[in-house]
Amino acid sequence: GKKKGRARLGKILVPTDFSGREDIERNFAGMLALKFGAELRLLHVLELHGHEFSSAELDGMFELAVERLKSLRTKPSRAMKVTEDVIRAINAASGIVEYARTNRSDMIVMSTCAQSKLGRFLLGSTTEKVISYSPLPVFAIPACIGAD
Repeated sequence: GKKKGRARLGKILVPTDFSGREDIERNFAGMLALKFGAELRLLHVLELHGHEFSSAELDGMFELAVERLKSLRTKPSRAMKVTEDVIRAINAASGIVEYARTNRSDMIVMSTCAQSKLGRFLLGSTTEKVISYSPLPVFAIPACIGAD
């Protein structure tokens, strides 16, 4: 018969702006992905009014993030599927929510953490907006562990 109460986690969406401290949520999402055999999708949103990275810079940042995630695997047999995507949106929050919906993600993992006071305010508000807009579960990791 069917197992009761076992949540199916097929796709975990991890929005990233490539700040160093995001390793916390990427690692957490990676652990979840290994446990549930889920696919990790790293998403970077280019805000239409924001700073733009060159595609070469983006490729490099994604590559590093994927390498770090794959280093979480303890045994070579433990496959973790990691894919990357870049989209454009008016703002990060609406881009993330729309992407999660159209790509049938099961969960979004984000943090409320950022480098600067202004950054913390902005990123905090992005996470809050995603939580309020998103029809699917958002796992919000509290503001930086060990932040100054």
